[in-house]
Formats: sequence, structure tokens, C-alpha cells
Amino acid sequence: MVWFATVAVARQTIKVEEGDVMKGVAVVFDSTFEDGWRSSMNIILLATWDEDGGEVFTDLSMSHKSLGCPVHDLMDFDWEEHDDLVGHNLHGVFKERGFDILLAVKEASAPVLQNEGKRYQLFDIARWNRSRSRPSEFISKIRRTAALLKGQHIKVARWALEDARVCHNLFLKVRKDGRVRFYDSKTGKKPFAEVSWAIGDEQGEEE
Repeated sequence: MVWFATVAVARQTIKVEEGDVMKGVAVVFDSTFEDGWRSSMNIILLATWDEDGGEVFTDLSMSHKSLGCPVHDLMDFDWEEHDDLVGHNLHGVFKERGFDILLAVKEASAPVLQNEGKRYQLFDIARWNRSRSRPSEFISKIRRTAALLKGQHIKVARWALEDARVCHNLFLKVRKDGRVRFYDSKTGKKPFAEVSWAIGDEQGEEE
């Protein structure tokens, strides 16, 4: 089984220093567990995305020519340099140092929905907030896992790049709007919460 992973209150203030490079990130874990995340799971692929495009870090067999973006060995990813990553469903070191959009929206929606908030799918959040380059379809975990087990590594990498791009663009869209929309299952409406998200060192300054 493969686990794919590609933080807000009702009101905050965002600060991103000039020169900071925010990257969307998607993480692919290799695991024998059917569901959930365990610390023993190994990362087999990382995809990042910024304004210059995407990059993939993996030891799986693929090339720049076949994928259409730079491909690096997994060990070449600089863990110390990247504390400005924005992803979804993050775990491990990424949860500690990155910005998780799903968690952010869950926390932002709580006071509006008057409950603990809801953990939505990245696909839906991007669609509700009209983020540019939002995914054309939802790719289920089962479908992603099946592709990797069949050795369809290029397809898996492209899906990861898509997730990283969506995270990057969605973060910028919500930052520009100053609010994030979500779905209220009780009313069928899409309310919003005013938010302002911080990345990297700015997260610590906001706390």
C-alpha cells in the first residue's frame, strides 16, 4: 500500500518575507499498512512546485525526458533548507516543519461550523476556492496505489506534481483573498473564514 501526503484560525495575519520561496510539496510513502500513517513508513518520492515549475526527488526509475521536469535522487533533497513547504496530509518531519492545508482549513472551519471543523479533500478545497490549475479530477488513494504497484512510476510522479502545484497555487489564492471557503453539510452552503497563513519562520513569529 502507498500513502500519499501531498495550519489557521478564524483570523490571523500573514507575513512572507521578500525573497522567501514557498514551494508546494507532495510526498509518496511506501507502506504495507492498509490505511493511516506509521513512523516506519519510507518516503519513496517527493514532488515540489514553485513559480519556476516542478521537481521530483526519487530513487524510482524515471528521467527528466520522460517526466518533463528535473528529476533528482531522493538523497539530494535538502531537508535543512526547506522549511517553507506547503502540502496536504503531511506527516513526520513534514508535519513538524511544513504547512498542512487540510489541517489549516479544518481549524479555520471550526468556529464557523461551530464544531471541531472538517477535514476536506484537497481537490474540493481547490474547487470551492476557484484556485487556478485546480485538478481536473479526484485521484483516489486506491487508484494511486494500484498505479505504483503496477510500476506506473511516471503516472505516480505526475499525480504528485499535480498535488504539489495545487497546494502552491491554492496557498497563494487564499493568501490573496484573505479567506478560505469550505462546505457546510448542514446547510449545503459554502461559508468562509477570514484567514492569513504563514510559512517557514513566520509561523513561529505569529504564535
